Amino acid sequence: MPQILAKSGIKNLFISRMREELYDWYSPDGSKIFTFTPGNYGWAVMIWKFLEEDAITGFGRLHHRSQLWSEYFRLHNIPPHYAVVISNDAEEPANYKTLVDEWNRIVALADVPLPTIKHSTAEAYFATVNVPQANLEKVSGERPDLWLYIHGPAHYQAIKAKRKAGILLPAAEMFTTFNYLVDKTPGDYPKAAFNEAWMASIYPDHG
Repeated sequence: MPQILAKSGIKNLFISRMREELYDWYSPDGSKIFTFTPGNYGWAVMIWKFLEEDAITGFGRLHHRSQLWSEYFRLHNIPPHYAVVISNDAEEPANYKTLVDEWNRIVALADVPLPTIKHSTAEAYFATVNVPQANLEKVSGERPDLWLYIHGPAHYQAIKAKRKAGILLPAAEMFTTFNYLVDKTPGDYPKAAFNEAWMASIYPDHG
């Protein structure tokens, strides 16, 4: 993969589900791509909750992590900019400007040095930290298939059953309704069974 990317002219790669770090990712022929991963893409909002509360609470946690990473940046000769990736499944857009402005006002008034916060993009972050003098960790080899936990060897069986359910369940709902309209037997409608069947049907792939 790094060989394909590097020879396609791609200089930077932002990827999830690798140890949080900045890498030079090498292919067997010696080509490489500068790679950054935040660990899991959703940790900043799901686990660490940097931006889910007031500025003091959230950025207090962030300050602790920036202190932990200061030594890493120093050892690897990388400009000390810690990235907070705001990304999560089905996450609605959020405006963090109020929190960011509040924190930066605190920084301006503080008697001790504190990191400032600013909005950025992946491209701007790479331009800041991907410097010639950086002494990056070198990794090589293909990335393992980390989707095995949900797209396992028997996943096709679940999808096959889901396709059948996509035909069977609407038909069952319709004909049960027809029976009610003809026989006037509302008590016979198996609502709980249908609900359970629909819930089972939406399982595959982040259902």
